[in-house]
Amino acid sequence: MHSESREQQHHHKREAASRIRRAAEQRHLDAGDIARLTGLPPGQARAILSGFGDTVPLRALDRTATALSD
Repeated sequence: MHSESREQQHHHKREAASRIRRAAEQRHLDAGDIARLTGLPPGQARAILSGFGDTVPLRALDRTATALSD
């Protein structure tokens, strides 16, 4: 069972999505680029870049943020 509250998870998701968007902007990446670089499904990459990162599973957000920060 996950120990984070729903509110904490939501905040964590927003932070991860923001990191992904910033990295994408800095590197001039679109959703297709993010999907190819990280293995994230293209629809989830589009959701993140469109401001709907809260619809993407937390693990996927964390994995993508970590991959783009390298």
